[in-house]
Amino acid sequence: MLLTTNMLSKYALLATSMMLIFWLLPGASAASDAKRGITADDLLAIRDIKTVAISPDGNHVAFQVFQAIRDRNDYDIGWYVAPITSNAEPMRVADGGDAVLPPYQNGLRVGEFYGDDAVWSPDSRSFAYTLKKNGEVQIWRSQFDRSGQVQLTHNAGNVEGPKYSEDGSQLFFAVGRDRSDIEHANQRDAARGYLVQEPGVFDIEQGPLWPSCSDGQTRQRSEINERRFCRLTVWVLDIQTGVERKADAGETKAYFAAPDMSSHARFERGKLKDQGRIMETASPDGMRSTWFENEDPAIYTGYYPPMRVAASVGNKIFHCPADACLSTRPEKLWWRVDGAEVIFLVRNGPRETLTSLYGWTPGDNHVRTILSSDDTLQHCSMAGDRLICGHESWTSPLKIVSVDLHDGAITTIADMNPEFRNFSFTKVEK
Repeated sequence: MLLTTNMLSKYALLATSMMLIFWLLPGASAASDAKRGITADDLLAIRDIKTVAISPDGNHVAFQVFQAIRDRNDYDIGWYVAPITSNAEPMRVADGGDAVLPPYQNGLRVGEFYGDDAVWSPDSRSFAYTLKKNGEVQIWRSQFDRSGQVQLTHNAGNVEGPKYSEDGSQLFFAVGRDRSDIEHANQRDAARGYLVQEPGVFDIEQGPLWPSCSDGQTRQRSEINERRFCRLTVWVLDIQTGVERKADAGETKAYFAAPDMSSHARFERGKLKDQGRIMETASPDGMRSTWFENEDPAIYTGYYPPMRVAASVGNKIFHCPADACLSTRPEKLWWRVDGAEVIFLVRNGPRETLTSLYGWTPGDNHVRTILSSDDTLQHCSMAGDRLICGHESWTSPLKIVSVDLHDGAITTIADMNPEFRNFSFTKVEK
């Protein structure tokens, strides 16, 4: 067979592409220890970690990974599980389905993914998550130690926010309008035109304040606005029988009262106006509580008011007096396992560019600095005497790490972008 110059060039390009793809796979070895500059293709191929969920026993972490596939003009989305040990080898256990773009409050989808909802079963043997496939969002389940997935819900509407009952026998979730109703409304309005306006107010505690949008009223209709302006209904799945039913009034109230019941709630957290007390968290024994509180609701009546850490111990309420306890960008707080110390994460420093983690014992006038860094911590959950978080620096994409709550030491658990260790960077300046 005669090989022309053009054919040789094509084979060389194919071979190079295959080597690059292999090299970019997690755990693949670099062909050389020599470092090189980063390229646009390297940035495009980043495996971006989104949702992170810790098993109740603190032994495993499940997380969702997005990666752009240029040749397909699409994304590869997968669910991984890794043991919470240093430099663990993550296992891909499930396909992540199709990408779902959540809307901003003005209804626009801007192309940024926030990850799907995930929750572990109380026995830590499996986790349930929302997944979009064939045009519908349902709840699926995977085991932590094997590949494969099972569809749990078969609802006529798109679902979100799965939450297990304490004994693991039931799964609660929220549902919007039936997909067929939305499609019929969109077709009808496409024929007669759209009313463009911004009606309604959103209340994160109760869901959108409009009554049910299945009442036949004429409004701007779209999947986005159905999610924003139509009250969600709560459903209950019996795990053993597979029967789905609408929740009663008590179950519905308890569902919406739970913190961070969905990715939409996580996105909107802290953005509401005139917040008095947010992110209230009970100690492991349920005897104490901690929260962020508006420094002065009479003065700070706008968005992002300065919030101060507070706690209740017995019949007494303590407000942390230290400067570090006040922030307009509170992230999250937890109790230590023994219930004696509050751990809280905030954004502070010049123009809130620092991620800072502190410890405070209610009644003390000072706080303990665990770490403060230009790096970011997100998706954090408590696991014994450490936090399991996503950690990102200026020259390293998000990886799963553990943070020692004694000294702030950071240990890598799962690095989905190991090739970044072989890139050279110019000096990074703030």
